[in-house]
Amino acid sequence: MNRLIQLLQCLSLLCALLVFASCEDEMHAPEEVVPEEIPAYVNAAKSLSAGRQANCYIVSKEGTYRFTPYKGNSKAHVEGVASARVLWESFGTDQKPSVGALVRDVEYIGGYIVFKTSEVFTEGNAVIAAEDANGKILWSWHIWLTDYPQGQLYYNNAGTMMDRNLGATSATPGDVCVLGLKYQWGRKDPFLGWKSAVATNSWPAAVESKPKTGTIAYATANHMTLIAQGSNYDWLYTGGATSIEATRWKGSGSPKTIYDPCPYGWRVPDGGSKGVWATATGSFRSFSLDWKYDKDKFGVNLSKKLGAGKTIWYPVSGMYWAATISDAMNADCLDLTPILASPSWQAYPAKTGYVRCVKE
Repeated sequence: MNRLIQLLQCLSLLCALLVFASCEDEMHAPEEVVPEEIPAYVNAAKSLSAGRQANCYIVSKEGTYRFTPYKGNSKAHVEGVASARVLWESFGTDQKPSVGALVRDVEYIGGYIVFKTSEVFTEGNAVIAAEDANGKILWSWHIWLTDYPQGQLYYNNAGTMMDRNLGATSATPGDVCVLGLKYQWGRKDPFLGWKSAVATNSWPAAVESKPKTGTIAYATANHMTLIAQGSNYDWLYTGGATSIEATRWKGSGSPKTIYDPCPYGWRVPDGGSKGVWATATGSFRSFSLDWKYDKDKFGVNLSKKLGAGKTIWYPVSGMYWAATISDAMNADCLDLTPILASPSWQAYPAKTGYVRCVKE
């Protein structure tokens, strides 16, 4: 009988210990992480980045859109995003748009950046930024509101080029909206394409390239700030090095980098003596434009020179960047003046030029 009582006491003690252990587990167990519920309108928004990540997204119709904040064409997420906002909007003309005329209701929710276009689709350009909790810009994306650019095949298998400049909302000769946007070589973020163009925001003053300002981190966080050339004629400070950093737009293992400003499926073309323009013309040498330049429309039709298309229109308002470098201090470009075209020209990276994307 005594042994039975002892056995029952042991069982009672064991049950008590099991109950205590269970309570301890509950007390110290981590709280269940409840995933953020994604609203229906976010799920219904058209995805721009699914398998098509880039620094530029083309939008050709009114509606609600979303994209995952990837760094350029990579699958690397921008870390620490707390919010998103529009940095600027522009029609690409001297008419100043009202805030929200192109892009509105921007938010960061459920791991996506979500925005709406105007109810009546309006062409132009906008830039959306992701920010951390302190308002620091972590990355930004160009929203290009236009009909989808057409491809134009250039001679000698040089490549298929866009029918317009990056940021242009027209390919019609003489239209002011044919100019598009400008870029410093190697930077992913655009500047307005001509001196009379205006945006919802005013542009800050330029800064000189120095150890704190002449960095990719500074350029990313201060996308609207032009970084004027330092001692090596580059916006990227190299501490007195005599050669420029060459892989900003063209990596050693990939033809496109995370800083390339072109949309998915396109990239900044190669230049130089073996680049797209020299290959198409059959020579790296300059040629006269006297017979081609249209002084009323401020451009030139390079049909039958670059390709067989009826119209291959280039505004003659400066240079067109290539992704490659030509020497220790210059990047490759196509240079156009009213009298001369130079398919294998060079320019300092701190200058601004247009971009005409080539199909990957």
